[in-house]
Amino acid sequence: MSATQITKISHRHHAIIDWLLANPSIKNLTVLCDDMNVSRSWLSVVMNTDAFRNEFERRRLEVDDGLQRDLIRVSFQASIKANERLLDYMDEAVDKLDPRILLDTANATADRMYGPKSVGGTQLKETVTEFVLDNGMLQEARQRIREVNSNETQTLPAPSDIKYIDS
Repeated sequence: MSATQITKISHRHHAIIDWLLANPSIKNLTVLCDDMNVSRSWLSVVMNTDAFRNEFERRRLEVDDGLQRDLIRVSFQASIKANERLLDYMDEAVDKLDPRILLDTANATADRMYGPKSVGGTQLKETVTEFVLDNGMLQEARQRIREVNSNETQTLPAPSDIKYIDS
């Protein structure tokens, strides 16, 4: 926290915030000082106050949220247009299309709609564990299920008692 604190954000402070938000790639604040006709030391004092930092963060989040909403809206509109065009094309050429293309299109669409989602940039993947059972083990498992279903009080074997074979 700076020794000097501003308590209210003035129109000049808002102009500085506007400039910072409009020029996020410019890291040299001398350009800002020249544009605003302020000294580097004055700008440093202002930018390091709690009031300025809080207002800047609030405004930055507003801009980020607005950009994100716009990007989602535009992406959604583009997706709708592309899908409508794809449907028109498929209606016109469905008899001429290779069935594999139709299957690939259906699979790609289903994967995007219902497939794994990402969280925090990490792709979530479904884990599938496969067990290979020989016919005897399968019959034994079926018999145990029948026994359990006929006698609700009987307990299943502990996981350590189950025998697995490698394929």
